[in-house]
Amino acid sequence: MPTTALRLEGIQESVVARAAGLGSRLHTVSDVRTVADEESRDFWRKLRDLSSFAADPDACVWRLMLPGTQAARVVNAMGGEAVYDWGGSEVFIRMEAGKAEEHALALRTMAGEAGGNACLFRAPAELRRRVGAFQPRPKALQELGERVRQMFDPNSILNPGKRARSATEKHDMKTRISEAAFANPDIALANDIIRTCVHCGICLSHCPTYQVRHDENDSPRGRIVLMRDMYEQGGTPDAKTVGHLDRCLTCLACEAICPSGVQYSKLIGHGLEHIETTYRRPLLQRVIRRTLTVLIPSPRLFRVGLHAGKLGRPFKWMFSGSLRAMLDMTPTGGLPPASPVDRPQVFPAQGPRRARVSILNGCVQTILDPKINEATIRLLQRHGVEVVVARGAGCCGAPAEHMGMEKYALPLVKANIDAWLKEAEGPGGLDAIIVNTSGCGTSLKAYGHALRLDPAWKEKAARISALAKDITEFMVDIGLQTPRKHRNLRVVYHSACSMQHGQRIVHQPLDLLRSAGFEVLEVPDGFMCCGSAGVYNLLQPKIAGELKQRKVANIRSVGADVAASGNIGCMTQLSDSIGMPFVHTVELLDWATGGPEPDALRAVKALPNDPHTAHGRVTS
Repeated sequence: MPTTALRLEGIQESVVARAAGLGSRLHTVSDVRTVADEESRDFWRKLRDLSSFAADPDACVWRLMLPGTQAARVVNAMGGEAVYDWGGSEVFIRMEAGKAEEHALALRTMAGEAGGNACLFRAPAELRRRVGAFQPRPKALQELGERVRQMFDPNSILNPGKRARSATEKHDMKTRISEAAFANPDIALANDIIRTCVHCGICLSHCPTYQVRHDENDSPRGRIVLMRDMYEQGGTPDAKTVGHLDRCLTCLACEAICPSGVQYSKLIGHGLEHIETTYRRPLLQRVIRRTLTVLIPSPRLFRVGLHAGKLGRPFKWMFSGSLRAMLDMTPTGGLPPASPVDRPQVFPAQGPRRARVSILNGCVQTILDPKINEATIRLLQRHGVEVVVARGAGCCGAPAEHMGMEKYALPLVKANIDAWLKEAEGPGGLDAIIVNTSGCGTSLKAYGHALRLDPAWKEKAARISALAKDITEFMVDIGLQTPRKHRNLRVVYHSACSMQHGQRIVHQPLDLLRSAGFEVLEVPDGFMCCGSAGVYNLLQPKIAGELKQRKVANIRSVGADVAASGNIGCMTQLSDSIGMPFVHTVELLDWATGGPEPDALRAVKALPNDPHTAHGRVTS
């Protein structure tokens, strides 16, 4: 049954009065339902995200831009389920995937006759490649464009990705990778992903390195061309290609905004792995990268490394590049002691048990800020969740993965899988694996892809990926308790790239913080990376530093009392410069529902007559 949604905004009294007036008039012609507050926000969010269409991964959704008076005629002729926006000038219509070619011809023809256009908005990758996201240009125009290109840019130097397609081409970018190379399934997958890209350039506005360097080769579409050339030429990639791919933050803002659905994360991931297996880096780079893969995954060695860094800080003027960045990132104060919660054990639920989960304690976080794990466990216990710290689980493998060093990442991945499956297959089972560091969460959710070619591990890895949940995802599912009274703080929420782009978790942290009673502000240009990006700020400190300055300025601009994030990497990158306390989202949620006030907030002036005195503890 068709539904019309009207959104009313303004002063609350005005909205209530207008809603009542509209309701009384519309009740005479149709059923009317009024929603408000969180239910209203959830409805409009789902409408914005096309949730009803996107729930089916095989859905074929077209986007039509038409004169408003023509939209209904086109939709009625096609017979699909539709969502109208902007007075009918923008229409999303869902059609059967099995008749994609037939629908493409009909929709593009009718849209063109009506003075508009149609593009394939969402569809499985194979269907997008077969049909094409955008309407092909007329054959004569294609041939003219190709002749002009051959005259002025025969070697595609000015724009290597922008080329006219011939009338017989089915894909958006042509590749000439040898058949022999396709024996490597990773290269075969890379080829499919590369050919999905239409080089529209939408990604450039969201790419941090392009915004900093203004170099096409430091943009997603430029790197896609470089990777295409790397696979076509075979052998050892050149230093130029390596440099441009190394400068990618893998923030995945491009993947999140791409209208063609290019799976850039998988493409750049294998591109970096290919470099590591075929290219010999200079000695200093090799030493630094290998050192990071040894120190970071081991809390004991990482703690030793930080103490060594503190001794070296007075001499940092003697160093530059990555070595200087490592010394700069070394904490100036003392390190907190190891937390007892990070040892293998079980924390019982408070009250009736609603779920049983395991928690990824992580590596860096247990040394730099162990109170985050303590707050997470308290919060879960308070909500009736039994929490298991699995014996044998540790670093998720992301630091090595970020550098393309798969051979050092996979042993860590397999150790985690074994540890968690032992718990999942035990008498208590597991309902989820909780992650409170979004960079690690993105890595866990990709375990299935990382081991998809290993018959002995692919099913086990896919099972773990399916269990992985960010703490905010999980808390939304089980519901946050009614918050206790606490200081009314203005919280600016910084969404890590691994959270919003990698895992597509956008509204859950914001909704939870608002439900907990905080006034929540968002960071201007919040989609842009802060420069942390795993170990990027150690390997590419210049670009990371510029991105940090931009992010700091945007955070400070909103006038908040405290900043919050769900990723220890971002917190470490920004906390010394934003001029306000920086805490983990879960620390605020724990505090609001009965836990202790985060230490960092004690410097924030309390509002008069509104103290927060509740405290909590972890019990095992």
